[in-house]
Amino acid sequence: MKEPTNPFTMRSAENIENELTFLKLFGSGVLEVLPDDCFLNKVIIFRSGPGGGKTSLLRLFRPESLNEIFNHGTEYKDLHESLEKFAVLSDKGPEILGIYLRLSDYAAFQDLDINSKEKDKYLFSLIGSRLILKMLAGILALKNLEFSDLEKIQIEKPTTGEYLLTSPLPCNGKQLYDWASELEQNICGVVNRFDYSFDKSILLFDNLEHVYAMIPENIKFEGQQIISKTLIMLDDLQHLRKHQRERIVDQVTKARYPIAIWFAERLEALDLDDMIPGIHGREYEPVYLEEYWEKSRGRAFETFARSVSIKRAQFAKLEFDFSSLHQHLEESIDNTEFAPKLKDIISQMKERLHKLSLTTSMFDQWIEDEEQKPIQSPLNSAVDWKSLEIKIAREQKDVQKKLFEDIPLEVDEDDESSKLKATSGFFIHNEFKIPYYYGFSRIAKVSTANIEQFLEITAELFEQIVSQLIKSKKNEILSAEKQENIIKKIAKRHWDQIPKKNTNGREIEKFLISFKEFTRSQTLQPNAPYAPGVTGIGIKKSQFDKITDPESQKKYPELKTLVDVLQTCLSQNYLKARYGAKQGKKVEGKERDEVTVLYLNRLLCAHFGLPVGQGGWRYKTPLDLCQWVGIKDPLEGWK
Repeated sequence: MKEPTNPFTMRSAENIENELTFLKLFGSGVLEVLPDDCFLNKVIIFRSGPGGGKTSLLRLFRPESLNEIFNHGTEYKDLHESLEKFAVLSDKGPEILGIYLRLSDYAAFQDLDINSKEKDKYLFSLIGSRLILKMLAGILALKNLEFSDLEKIQIEKPTTGEYLLTSPLPCNGKQLYDWASELEQNICGVVNRFDYSFDKSILLFDNLEHVYAMIPENIKFEGQQIISKTLIMLDDLQHLRKHQRERIVDQVTKARYPIAIWFAERLEALDLDDMIPGIHGREYEPVYLEEYWEKSRGRAFETFARSVSIKRAQFAKLEFDFSSLHQHLEESIDNTEFAPKLKDIISQMKERLHKLSLTTSMFDQWIEDEEQKPIQSPLNSAVDWKSLEIKIAREQKDVQKKLFEDIPLEVDEDDESSKLKATSGFFIHNEFKIPYYYGFSRIAKVSTANIEQFLEITAELFEQIVSQLIKSKKNEILSAEKQENIIKKIAKRHWDQIPKKNTNGREIEKFLISFKEFTRSQTLQPNAPYAPGVTGIGIKKSQFDKITDPESQKKYPELKTLVDVLQTCLSQNYLKARYGAKQGKKVEGKERDEVTVLYLNRLLCAHFGLPVGQGGWRYKTPLDLCQWVGIKDPLEGWK
C-alpha cells in the first residue's frame, strides 16, 4: 500500500485498513481514559461526539493489533509497556481475546411486522451468533491458526446459561462455527423475504447468553486454556433504534455476565440528561472521552495530541526531515513583523493611562511601578500594560473607592495581576487585531479535546508547512498569522455546515449566535470581571430537570424545541457539558445549587472571537434559552 503524503488526513480508524499503519499512528496516551478495573467483569460505555477516538481505542484490543504489538515490541515500545501494565500482554503473548462487533445493521428488525418480544429475539440471536463467529475468528488470529484448526479448538459447556442446553456445547470449534453460521443465515433470511411473520422454526434467544460460551476457562486449544481474559466490544451502539439500545444495555447490565463488556456510542443516540457526564448514576460505568481530557483543563489532551502529531509527522514520506509538527509552528510574535506594532500598542496604552493620571492621582504609584519594570519582550510588556489597564478599570468600578479617589493606591504585591495575563492577551488581540489563535498549546485547546478536530486542523497546517519547505528548502516556520488564518477558515467551515447537517440547523444558528453575543458582552467588559472570559452558560439543576421532564414538555411545547436544539448541539460537538458546577460562596446551613454548564466548542470560539481557555460561565434560565432559539413569548406561566 502506498503511504499517504499527509498522514494527518487519516482520521477514522475503520478507514485505515493496514494494521501496521493503524498502530504506527495510534497515540498510546488514549489508554489513560481506561478505568483501572476495565477488564474485570463489568460493563463500560465509552461515549463522545463524532471523532472522539472510541473506535480507535476498541480496535487496539482486537487480536490482529495485539499480535502485531507483541511480535514487534521494539517498534511499539510505549504501547507494549502500557498493555503490560493492564496484563493484556505478557512475555508469552496476548492474554486477552478481544471480540469486536459493530452494531450498524441491526435496526431493520424493528421494522418487522411482529411483536416487540419477537423482534428482541431476532436482535439478540443475531448479535449472539455473530459474537460466536467473531470469537472463533479471533482465536485463530490470536494463535496464528488456519481455518482447518477449528477442530483442534474445544469449547466446554459452562455450568450457567440456559440457552446452552440447545447448543452443540461441548463441541469443537468447527461444530460451533457451523451452528452459529446456520443461525446467522436463518435470521438474515427473515429480513430479506416478503413474509415478515415470526419464524418459529428458528431457535432464537431472548438474551445474550451466548456470552457464556466465551468464558476463558472454557476455551481450550489441544487441551490447554489459551487466554486469561475475554473482552467483548460492541461498537456504534448509536445505530440501533432507541428501544433496541435500551433493551441490550439493560439486559447486559442486569445479567452481570462474568466477562468484561464494552460499548461505544456517539452522544447523538442519547437523551439530553444522558449526554451530561455525571448527571445520573447508572448500573454501568459511562466514560465520556472528552470529559476525561478536560479534567486537567486541557493539559492531558495537549500531551496526548503532541504525541499523536509526532507519530503522524514521522510517518510522512517526505524528501526532507520532518520529525514533528510543533517545531515548525511560530510560538511567539515578539521577534517578527509584529514587534513594531506591539511597541506602538504599548505606547497607545501608556498614553491612555497618562491621560487618566491628569484627572486623578489614585493610580500614579501603579503606573510608575509599571514604568520601572525591567525591559522585557514587546508582547509580555504589552500584556502587562493591558493587565494594569484592566486592574484600574476594576478599581474604577468599585463605588467605595471613589470616595477616596485622590488618595494614591499602594502597590499590592499579592494582587492577582498575573492571573489576568491570559485575558490581557485576548483583549490586545481583539482591540489591535494581532494574532491570538496560534501555537501548539492553543491549537490543542481549539480542538476541544476531540482528536478528529485536532487532526483536521493539523492536516491543513501540515500542508502549509510542507508547501513552504518545498519552496524554500529551509527549515521554515509557519507564522502565527498563517496559523490563525487556517484555524479561522476551518472554524468558519464548521459554522457554515450547521444548517446543512442538521434538520433544526436554523434554530441552532439562532441559539449559537445569541450564545456568542451574550458571552462576548460578558467577556469584553473593560474590567474583565470573569477572567479569562465567559465561554459558557449555567442552568440550575432544578430548572434543567424541569426542561427534560416529559410532563413539562407536554405543558410547555416550546421546551421540546429547546431540548432538540441542546441535544443536537451536544451530540454534534457544538457544545460541551459539565455537571455539578457550583457558583458563589458557601453559606452555612445552605447548599449551593448544582449547575449544568454548557461551554461553546472552542473552534466555534475562534469563529466568534472568544478566548479558548476554560472560561467562566453565567446563569441563564430556560426562558432566556427559549428566546435564544427564536421562540416569541415562551413558557407562559413558567415558574
